[in-house]
Amino acid sequence: MAMTESASRPSDRLPGEGPSAATISVLGVAADPEAGDPLDARLAGDERISVATVTTPAAVPAHVDAADCVVLGPGLSEDDYLELLGTIRERNQAVPVVLLAPDSSRAVRDALGELEWGDLIRPATTRCERERLANRIRALVGYRRATALARRSLAALAHGSDAVAIVAPDGTVEYVNPLFARQFGATPPEFVGRPWRALFPDAEVDRLEEDAFPSLADGWRWIGDCELRRADDTTFTAQTRIDALDDDSLVFTVSDRPAAEN
Repeated sequence: MAMTESASRPSDRLPGEGPSAATISVLGVAADPEAGDPLDARLAGDERISVATVTTPAAVPAHVDAADCVVLGPGLSEDDYLELLGTIRERNQAVPVVLLAPDSSRAVRDALGELEWGDLIRPATTRCERERLANRIRALVGYRRATALARRSLAALAHGSDAVAIVAPDGTVEYVNPLFARQFGATPPEFVGRPWRALFPDAEVDRLEEDAFPSLADGWRWIGDCELRRADDTTFTAQTRIDALDDDSLVFTVSDRPAAEN
C-alpha cells in the first residue's frame, strides 16, 4: 500500500523509535520478588542489562513490547507459565524468553518451543550459573538482533538499484548503500549511528512526523517529495519512500529521479 497524505493521529511511539540497541532491557516475571534471590540481584554488575520486574501475568502485556528479553522466574505455577508464554506469543513473538525453572512440564516446554527464541535453564544459584544466565540473555538478544538486521538488509536489496537507508528500531541509521551515501555527499560509514532526523531539515522532520509516520503506523508506506540535507548542510529535493517493518525499523528509499513539479 502507498499513500502520500494521511490524517495525523497520536502515538506513544513513532516507527523507528524503539528501544536502544546499546543496552538490553529485561522484563522479569517473579512469583515473589521478596523471596529468594531476585532477578535484578542475579544480574547485578552487568551494566549492559537493565531489569524491570513484575509479579503478575496480567502486568506483562503493558511491558513486553518494550522488552529485549523476558525472563520467567521460578516459583510460578504451570498455568502462569502457559498464560505468560501464550501472551508473549500473541504480543511479541520474536522477543527472546528465558524460563528459569528446575523442572517444567511437557506442556510448558512445548509452549516455549513455539516461540522464535526461547531457552530453559536452571535457576542461578552459584556465580557460574549467574554468569550463564547473563551470557544466555546477551546471546539470545544478539542472535535476534543479527537476524533482524539480516531481514532488513534483504528488504534493502529488494529495492534494487535505488538509494536505500535502513534505520534501526532505536531511530539510528544502521545501514546505507553506496548510492544513498553519494547522494548525500558522504560515505556509508559516516551515516551509521546517526539519527534519521539528521537526513532532513527540521521543518521536513516535523512534516514527516505529522503526516508520514501516522500512515506507517497504520500499515501503509509513504511516498512523497522531501527536502533532504547533505553532509555539507546544502539541501536537495527528491522523491522519498518510507516503509516500516514489523520490528519498527524503517527503510528510506531516495529516488534518483527528479522530484515531481508542484
